[in-house]
Amino acid sequence: MADIVHTIGRPPNHWFYIPPVYDSDDPGFDLTRRPLPYIDTTLAQALTFVTTPLSQPNGTTYQPWVTLNPDLTALVIIDMQNFFLSPALGRDSTGPGHKAMKVLEELVPCCRATGMQIIWCNWGLTDEDIEEMPPAQLKGFGGLNAFKREEGEETPNIEGEKIVDVKPSRIYRGFGTPMGEITLETGEGVDAGRLLMRDQWNSALPPMLDAIYQEGAASPKRPDVWIHKNRMSGAWNPQTPLQEYLKSTGIRTLLFGGVNTDQCVQGTLVDAYNSGWDIVLVKDACGTGTPGGKEVTEWNAGRSWGFLTDSDQIMQGIDTMLRARWA
Repeated sequence: MADIVHTIGRPPNHWFYIPPVYDSDDPGFDLTRRPLPYIDTTLAQALTFVTTPLSQPNGTTYQPWVTLNPDLTALVIIDMQNFFLSPALGRDSTGPGHKAMKVLEELVPCCRATGMQIIWCNWGLTDEDIEEMPPAQLKGFGGLNAFKREEGEETPNIEGEKIVDVKPSRIYRGFGTPMGEITLETGEGVDAGRLLMRDQWNSALPPMLDAIYQEGAASPKRPDVWIHKNRMSGAWNPQTPLQEYLKSTGIRTLLFGGVNTDQCVQGTLVDAYNSGWDIVLVKDACGTGTPGGKEVTEWNAGRSWGFLTDSDQIMQGIDTMLRARWA
């Protein structure tokens, strides 16, 4: 095997490419950063999963497999916050964001069981962040009365999904704007807080995901971490809390989920890719309402930036790895 394996990159930051031996085989990529020469890692030490099939110009398809080291990997979950998901703000409880939430409810504990780091990367602004915000960001989030509309009209928001049948007074006008009191599905009233500021109801996780986060944050071994971001990308410069955390921990491979696929998830993913991290987009753990946004992001993730897969493939790989570990 070692004589046909190719090294990609300069050690110690390198991959191995394992070409197919037979025409019926698929190629593989080993991202574990194991030292040269290449030696097969036992199943208990590495997580292997197949990626989404990719088409070739000749009409055939291939389905690369990926092997990674959970100790050098993080599942990065972007913006799964009440503002983007809560039905109390008119979010569709059957929409793509909620479908991604159900996937993450199962995927997060599975990844955590491997020893993989779980990172919750969310909007969490300070007043200083808003004062220093570039005008393009301010315009994109509520500038020029972006969401002014007639009562009952459906209006796509900047994050893709729709706000439906919400009074105009509840439609945000910009970062830090008080959202006022809203009524939850339970009938309980709650102050939604200032838009996407830290420690507000609207910037918190929905109850089910919050319970999963709290469980992970309390873990004595590699607890979940919460990282604030102040742009659509959580990795827009080397001094962002996300980049600094990843560099300090030696994490090399990132699995991505969250909302919205083509906006904050893609922004963070591409900046991480350009900064040297391996990226894997977990397509069903992401959601967006942007027309065509899902397809374009997935196409580029699988063919250009890194790899595309789904939660079933990852969880099957985890099951195989853990069974070998317990054997």
